[in-house]
Amino acid sequence: MPYEFKPIQLEDWDLFGGGATAESFYHKTDSSLMLKLFNDGVDRSASEREYAAAKSISSMGIRVPHALSLVQCGTRLGIIYERIVGKKSFSRLCADDPENIPAYAKIFARETKKLHSTECDQEIFEPRKKTLEKFLSEIHLRNDLQSKIIQVLASMEPATTCVHGDLQMGNMIYADGLCYWIDLADFAYGCPLIDLGVLYFNCKVVNNSEKIYDLLHLTQTQLETFWEAFLPEYLETDSKSEIQAFEKKVRPYAALFVVMAIHTIGEDRLPPELNEKILEKIFLDSE
Repeated sequence: MPYEFKPIQLEDWDLFGGGATAESFYHKTDSSLMLKLFNDGVDRSASEREYAAAKSISSMGIRVPHALSLVQCGTRLGIIYERIVGKKSFSRLCADDPENIPAYAKIFARETKKLHSTECDQEIFEPRKKTLEKFLSEIHLRNDLQSKIIQVLASMEPATTCVHGDLQMGNMIYADGLCYWIDLADFAYGCPLIDLGVLYFNCKVVNNSEKIYDLLHLTQTQLETFWEAFLPEYLETDSKSEIQAFEKKVRPYAALFVVMAIHTIGEDRLPPELNEKILEKIFLDSE
């Protein structure tokens, strides 16, 4: 049965933020409500997937804001969520308090490890590998780069635990001592390296990207500091050799984020940092 989208008026909402695919609003008169409104051109399935995911994820013991209803404003679709009062994303926490980036990165690592240790409901969510294979088949890349990405997918270890799908510090919020995962349209199950490749791309692959700075509010040095504190905490080791070996294992998975981004944003609207040269760099650094 198709989802029903309730019409709303944008004049009832105040804009407070935005990202690559959507804007966020608070209700002007009801402080308990928040609106995520997807940009024009974002497929209807994105809002439907995120709404269904939010409804199901909490039953697995993962903390997320409650999704209340699907809505439509003109040609744009969105979701009304419970508002987490006083919340800050981990990217904003780090930007506002850079001296404590390592501490925030360690919290983020522990929450990520919990997520990756949680069995996913396979009746509701799809394997992320299957989705990425579909994305790859629907975009245009040079044959040699496509072959390398196919090899990454083929070598992926199977797993039935949760992955966020777009793991970065802007997609977890913090309020009153509690952490919440947000932006759940890509939530799935599969190999944790899929998620770690996304975080690695944002922190280590693209140097001094204006697009990433606009999204995460962090400088290149701060992003690298975050990663360098995150990975030992995630792996639960201080062994430099183990950390370096694992980082080398993660590196080619950053290419899967590029595939996702190209498919999601559209090949004709890509920022300059998402191109075949960045894939060349990822695979060169992985050798």
